Amino acid sequence: MQICLSVGMSVSLAVASAVAFPVQDTRTKIIALSGNAAPGGGTYRSMTIEPVMNNQGQVAFISNLQGIGSGSPNGMFRWDGNQTVAIGGPGGSPALQFVGVPAINESGQVTFAGSTFPSSSSYVFRGAGGALTEIARTGQTVPGGGTIAYLAIDPQINDLGDVSLGLSFDPTSGITGGLYRGSGGTLTEIARLQRPAPTGGNYSEFNYAFPINIAGQIAFAATTSLPNSGAIFRGDGDSTLKIVQQGDLAPDGDGTFGDMGHQRPTLNDVGEVAFIGQVNPFSGSQYSGVFLGSGEAVTQLVRTGLPTPGGDAIFNSFSNGPVINNAGQTTFGASLFKPENPLEVLRAVYRADKSQVTEVMRGGAIASDGNGRFVDFGNPEMNAKGQVTVMAQLLDTSGGNVDDQALYFYSDASSLVQVARKGQPMLGSTIDYLNFTGGLNHVPSFDDEAMGMNDLGQVAYVFRLADGRSGIAVWQLPEPLSALLLVWAGAAWALKIR
Repeated sequence: MQICLSVGMSVSLAVASAVAFPVQDTRTKIIALSGNAAPGGGTYRSMTIEPVMNNQGQVAFISNLQGIGSGSPNGMFRWDGNQTVAIGGPGGSPALQFVGVPAINESGQVTFAGSTFPSSSSYVFRGAGGALTEIARTGQTVPGGGTIAYLAIDPQINDLGDVSLGLSFDPTSGITGGLYRGSGGTLTEIARLQRPAPTGGNYSEFNYAFPINIAGQIAFAATTSLPNSGAIFRGDGDSTLKIVQQGDLAPDGDGTFGDMGHQRPTLNDVGEVAFIGQVNPFSGSQYSGVFLGSGEAVTQLVRTGLPTPGGDAIFNSFSNGPVINNAGQTTFGASLFKPENPLEVLRAVYRADKSQVTEVMRGGAIASDGNGRFVDFGNPEMNAKGQVTVMAQLLDTSGGNVDDQALYFYSDASSLVQVARKGQPMLGSTIDYLNFTGGLNHVPSFDDEAMGMNDLGQVAYVFRLADGRSGIAVWQLPEPLSALLLVWAGAAWALKIR
């Protein structure tokens, strides 16, 4: 059965039955492994880009392929619990090359940026295992004029299939880029360089990825042609609201916001925007914080100079996150210091809402299995239940750099649970590399469609083994048997745990 891409390419739609590989941890399933057959032809060769998953337990992932085509083709796949479907790439002519991390919505639709080989044309696609829908491509003319020259590699998707993306135009057009929403067909302009911003002046720069919610609203950071005008906005194509702008008074009245045009906003489905803001205080040293804005008001969740929940340390800075869920909870990383030793900086992870701040993990604490102590963390991810998953760096472990990184899951009920760790036995070898959407690079996801965890307490991650094989694994939070059976049924969790 052939499917046709609107750019004149055809690829075979293929489905492969999922295979449960034996692993030492009975909560973990291996859903893809290098050397095994891939749907659409060829075999999986290597996997390094982190997978993403939805609340149905579906996982979207990328693998480099061998035994098919030329130019080191890549494939985009989706695992559904009982089968793996080729979304795009394998068997295509010309081959598709993929970059960046995909995003997946509750319908199993996957959006991703791809380039073709050997022509190197670039596209943003949406697919679910049938015909790929072209959202945008280089060379395309957009409404209002301008020809697309470059597409950002990290499009986002909402549960209706709307995709947000940033793009740049051919410089000969005189207009250099913009922010758009598309679902196949004509793009909707959200904001455009050299066009008026609601805060005055014209947009002069857009920054970072652009999260989109169920209402089609997109959050973005931008600067304008006016001096000291960086701001965070939320727009839907009809209107654009300012969330916060440089010079606005901080919620507690102590200082004004600094440059907001280079921040990383995140967005939930009720239109709340979470962000880290730099503040120029009128007094003291409360120079940054984590904030929540709706377009009507900005709420302070936590700020430097304030004590941590236990009162034994002081918030010093915030550098990774925040991620927000639909309940208005945020999770983020922070640096701390203790008054008795202000030169010692501790890293930590927190969850906060408008009423309280909860500590998830802290540097210096002993790992849950007693092997090593935490020293640093990647960007945390969080689901609708307020459960958090995060990669951690450890010191003083028994294996040194062999077992000094691990992935952890936190919930109020279970506290910290180790998901996977370097040095852990797996498939007759040991793990020597882990990657999760939060990673250890402090770069956040921007909405729940681009995360490696879901509301069912499942976590998807990529691993590499000491023998050179790599793969994608899904871990399940242990639950009482009755609750677990209900979760599996709802998620089409078809593979039996060994």
